[in-house]
Amino acid sequence: MLAKRSDSMGSESRQRLVLIGNGMAGVRVVEEVLKLAPRQFAITILSEEDRPSYNRILLSSVLQGKQTLDSIDIHPFQWYVDHSIELRLSEKATRIDAVAQKVYTDKGELAYDKLVIATGSEPFVLPVPGVKKEGVFVFRTIRDCERLTEWATRYQKAAVIGGGLLGLEAAQGLAHLGVDVSVIHLSDRIMERQLDETAARLLKQSLESKGIRFLLQKQTAEISGEERVTGLRFQDGTTLSADFVVMAAGVQPNIAIAKESNIPTKRGIVVDDRLRTDVSGVYAVGECAEHNGISYGLVAPLYEQAKVLARELCGLPGLYYNGTVLATQLKISGVNVFSAGETTCSRSCTVLKTLNEITGQYKKLLFKEDCLAGAVLFGNTRQSDQLLQLIRANTPLSDDEKTQLLTEDGTAFERELASLPASHLICNCNAVSKGDIMSAMAAGQHTIAQIKAGTKAASSCGGCEVRVAAMLESFKHGQLLATVDIAERKPLCPCTSLTEQQVAQSIAEKRLVVFSDMSEKLGWKNKNGCRVCREVSAYYAGLFFPGGAPKERNGKQENDGSYTITLPHIAGRLSTDQLKQFALMAEELQVPRIDFSARNQVQLKGLTEKQLPYVFEQLDMPPAVLAGKRLQVAIDDSHYNWPEGRHLAERLLDLFNCVPFPAETEVCVTLAARRHELAAIRLSRSPLNWEVAIGSELFCSNDSVEGTFQLVCALLQYFRQSAQYSENIHAWLVRKGAVHVREVVFDAACQAKLNKQLAEITAVSHEHAERMPVV
Repeated sequence: MLAKRSDSMGSESRQRLVLIGNGMAGVRVVEEVLKLAPRQFAITILSEEDRPSYNRILLSSVLQGKQTLDSIDIHPFQWYVDHSIELRLSEKATRIDAVAQKVYTDKGELAYDKLVIATGSEPFVLPVPGVKKEGVFVFRTIRDCERLTEWATRYQKAAVIGGGLLGLEAAQGLAHLGVDVSVIHLSDRIMERQLDETAARLLKQSLESKGIRFLLQKQTAEISGEERVTGLRFQDGTTLSADFVVMAAGVQPNIAIAKESNIPTKRGIVVDDRLRTDVSGVYAVGECAEHNGISYGLVAPLYEQAKVLARELCGLPGLYYNGTVLATQLKISGVNVFSAGETTCSRSCTVLKTLNEITGQYKKLLFKEDCLAGAVLFGNTRQSDQLLQLIRANTPLSDDEKTQLLTEDGTAFERELASLPASHLICNCNAVSKGDIMSAMAAGQHTIAQIKAGTKAASSCGGCEVRVAAMLESFKHGQLLATVDIAERKPLCPCTSLTEQQVAQSIAEKRLVVFSDMSEKLGWKNKNGCRVCREVSAYYAGLFFPGGAPKERNGKQENDGSYTITLPHIAGRLSTDQLKQFALMAEELQVPRIDFSARNQVQLKGLTEKQLPYVFEQLDMPPAVLAGKRLQVAIDDSHYNWPEGRHLAERLLDLFNCVPFPAETEVCVTLAARRHELAAIRLSRSPLNWEVAIGSELFCSNDSVEGTFQLVCALLQYFRQSAQYSENIHAWLVRKGAVHVREVVFDAACQAKLNKQLAEITAVSHEHAERMPVV
């Protein structure tokens, strides 16, 4: 079937954009391109399937009876016609000639100016005898779903090979259709990549109560039967009777056309941070692509990639794909499971968990360097949205905040909808914020279906539908009006009823530079304070009165009472003299560990309070550098011998050496057009100019290294002045608004004023640090 373009507005003069694949990632690229430049391309889509695009993620919901085939369509056939897209159904691309810029198919050939490979993934089929027999299925397409439904009405016993996400959802779907289902899994627990032992055990028990049987640590040796399946034989000699078999042991990127066309591949088609392959004019997106060694199979990263690629295709650089924190939510009625980030604990992790065997609820939180790094929820997943955003924000949390996360039941979202900021993401798959949904509701979209159609929230995996429904309910009752950030109203800590803003204002107005004075005059419940208020008050005292606040000579105190000192240097770069000094001092003091932080800064760990004065004296470094949050500077390893970049990195490090920051902030200087994995700010040198990016977003560009230096200094000073304590620069930019921040730092007078203030502050801080005695 072929959908011809409906317009005649000079499509010959447009660039020819060809997409191989009509799945979720490829179609999202087209949607984003149409938003940015609806008349720039003559678009052709090649699809091996015989129908327009649909939501493949919801196939398991169709099998379970929660959705219909029509309800999972992404776009009807008419959409392609309306947008002048040539859709070639049942046509397989076989080879790419990058020199001639042509794609060859099983029905002909076509030329392109830009080509996007979006071939997705294909099911992994076990290489065992009998896989070609009648009754062996995979579960990947609508046709697979239809065939499984048909066989479920004719036969009674099914074996599902694979106890991962897809296998369990397929098993539940078949059980819903009345089939006796056995799940065969090689590991000793189901969903072992996403769940720990406790969550996996609870999930297994829940599914067993629904009639699903599990055979764990079983390796299939053969699918038995003559022409049709009659069962399975395992490596241990045992057997299982089955009428049909579903292969759900995983997927692998579909890279056949790339390999045939000599486009570099590993597990997937290798792409950079702009989704470009190594071949000019050829891109890859979605499950077939491999970015930094990872091929993503979930919808959120696919859509993030699509947004980046669309801008690249349209000649609007500035977005970079930096990888995605993965989150998994099982789509089975009556079973609530969620996992995100890291789920297994390493030596550097702190773990908090709670288990209620009676209610069947389990929560596990993993923290690294005081930041939430991973979460596993079973039974009650209402907190999943909050936890995922905390993992992505990588914001340090106090011990009280960690404990509160563990004890919350997730109902806070419904209770505090009004206080959530407009920027708060409700739908992570499609990056739909609270503000987007509120705008849609104000425009008359008052049902789930209307919100899905208007904003795409809840239209992918469906995991956020409960949150969207809660917003609709609150809106109907007039409760969803305020958009004030809850951080502005929450008490700083249990020691006081004052907010952070009120504490900061009092420190500035009353010149409260000593904590004991502040706690007394502001009526602290605990006069000695806690770690949170002592850190926050010390930061604001140093911010408002540089050089005037007493700087305690200590490092960061850990939960076990020991101290950690992080040493300042360009990340990962140390002289031989420094290494000798650290080694001798560590040997003399019997320091338990010399480690590297996540940002390659050397750390002395396990120090006692009595050892601190000697360490400060030996290192001959100002205490402001050794304690607290500050700027860290890195230079891309592959370009360290680049004099201009190294000089810029050293200037930034020297200038901000003794200047406190509200949150750990890293600047990475690089020649590559990509963002350092952990850097908050990336300064990259392109052939034309310098680019300044915050996170994955291009903030600005500048023609000279000096202009870039002055601009970044003003940006960092404005961040210091207006950010809340522990608020990272990306969260600050979202809250303040990128347009506003650009207006401030681009204005010549404002930039000069900010840099003058910074010069005065750094002069005082350096002078004060140099004259401080060793205690």
